[in-house]
Amino acid sequence: MGVQQRISIKSERKIDQIRRSCGILANLMNEAVSKVVPGAIPRDVDRFCHDWITKAGGRPSFLNWHGYPYATCISVNHCIIHGMPDDRLLSRGDIVGLDIGIEYDGAYSDHAVTVPVGEVSVAAQQVLDVTEQSLQEVIKQLVPGMRVSDVGRIVEDVVRPYSYGIIRDYCGHGVGDSVWEPPQIPNYRTRSPGPRFRENMVIAVEPMLSIGSPDVIVGANGWNVETKDKTLGSHVEHTMLITKHGMEVLTRS
Repeated sequence: MGVQQRISIKSERKIDQIRRSCGILANLMNEAVSKVVPGAIPRDVDRFCHDWITKAGGRPSFLNWHGYPYATCISVNHCIIHGMPDDRLLSRGDIVGLDIGIEYDGAYSDHAVTVPVGEVSVAAQQVLDVTEQSLQEVIKQLVPGMRVSDVGRIVEDVVRPYSYGIIRDYCGHGVGDSVWEPPQIPNYRTRSPGPRFRENMVIAVEPMLSIGSPDVIVGANGWNVETKDKTLGSHVEHTMLITKHGMEVLTRS
């Protein structure tokens, strides 16, 4: 995750810039999701997103981040995150994670969804629903003064009845001035309460679940993060502003 740095409290000017970046990204995500259909090719979806971002006056913030060669991460089935877009044909019954970041006018945004390709199994739809539910509970409950560890508590409370694996090796983070900023925001309870959330912090919360084991491995391409037991995984993410009243979801369409 890099060297720990001071947590950034955003100025009103920077918040306005981030809000614009997030608005562009929310609009793009709607378009990108519509491209995830049986017979679609992930690399074509990536090219579409790259062109859309540049035409909007932005820059794909994932592109060349630590050498990553694509504008998006497209993760299929047992790939949880960081999936490199490839030339496979998507099939009915697949689930596909779209993770996209934009830099626009010096402000960074980050957003991810996992969506079904056509009709999927009951088990697949349930893990999609529970992952989204856990994120929505964080949005509903988080207020200034709560601690980073409260995010993991909320996610665990939602997930516990389903016995899903919560991915522990990767986490949410601050965002806005860069692709990644402190604090790290785990999706599970930690011994340390972590720093308090403060008004005008901008964070990306991103629950990641698997139907089976929480253990993951990195694929042969050096990027794909996959469930070790090859069970389905799901990932969602919003960029959010902490206000005195609670959470403002900046990447909500």
